Amino acid sequence: TWNLIDFNMVNLFKFDPDFIDLIRDLYIKSSFTDHLILAMNYSFIYNTQQLNTKQNYSFLKFNVESAGNLLSLLSSVTNQPKVQPVDTLGLGSTEFYRIFNTRFAQYLKSDLEFRYGYTIDKYNAVVARAFLGVGFPYGNFDVLPFEKKYFTGGANGIRAWQVRALGPGTYKAPAGAYPNQSGDIKLEANLEYRFKLVGFLDGAIFLDAGNIWAINEKDNRPGALFQINKFYKQLAFGTGTGFRFDFTYFIFRLDLGMKLRDPAQELNNGWIVGTRPLTSKDFVLSFAIGYPF
Repeated sequence: TWNLIDFNMVNLFKFDPDFIDLIRDLYIKSSFTDHLILAMNYSFIYNTQQLNTKQNYSFLKFNVESAGNLLSLLSSVTNQPKVQPVDTLGLGSTEFYRIFNTRFAQYLKSDLEFRYGYTIDKYNAVVARAFLGVGFPYGNFDVLPFEKKYFTGGANGIRAWQVRALGPGTYKAPAGAYPNQSGDIKLEANLEYRFKLVGFLDGAIFLDAGNIWAINEKDNRPGALFQINKFYKQLAFGTGTGFRFDFTYFIFRLDLGMKLRDPAQELNNGWIVGTRPLTSKDFVLSFAIGYPF
C-alpha cells in the first residue's frame, strides 16, 4: 500500500490544567502544540494466515513514512520567513517555517513487525511476535507529533502495564500522573501459549518484554534517552494469563498481567518477583476484543 499524500492538521485548543503543569518543564511539551503533517507512507504486508483454519503461519509488516520535506523545500525556495519562539526550557533556540500559520512536522519513521504462529494440535498453539520501530524528527520540527510517537502497555502491548504507562527507558512519571508516556523508539516481543478449555472458552499464558525510548538528547525526562550500551538493561518484563471467549464472529479477551521487571524501579535491578512483596500496582486487568496479535 502506497499513500502518496497523507494530510493531517491538528489544532489543540483545550487542555487539562493538571496535564499542562505536568509537562510544563519537559521537552516533550512541544509535541502537544498545533501542527501540520504532509506525509507519504508505504506499507508492505505478507501474511500466510488463513481464517478458521489450524495451521502454522507467518505475518510480516513493514512501514515507512516521510513527512515535511516537500514543505521545507517550498518554504526555502520561496524565501518564507522563519519563526523563532522564546526558549523557556534552556534547550537552545530554534527556528521553523509555518504553513497556514501552523508549524509543520518533518520526520522519517519506520517500523517492522513479525509474527509466527505454531499449531501444536487442534487444542494448543504458540504464537510469537516481535516489533521494532524508530521515528526520527529533524529540520522544521525536532520532536515527533504526539500522534506519531510510540507507546506500549495495555491490552495489545506489554500487558502488565496500563496503556502508555511504561517508559521511556527508566523514566518514572510522577505519582498520580495521567498515563501518557511516549517515545521515538519502540522494541517489543511477546510469546503466548493458547489452549482450549471447554466449549467457547479458551485460555492463554503469556510473556511480554520491551520498552520505548527517546531519540533526541534534548529530551529532559531522566533516563528516557536511548543508549546502545544501556537499552537492553532497561527492558520491562511481564507475564500473565487470560481467557478468550470465542463466539466465532467475535472474540472477547480478558488478560491479567503481572510485572516481573520494572526498569523504573531502582532496587534489585528492577526485578520484582522474589525481591519484594507484590502489591495491587503490580497487576493489570485488561479487557479487549480480538487477539492481541
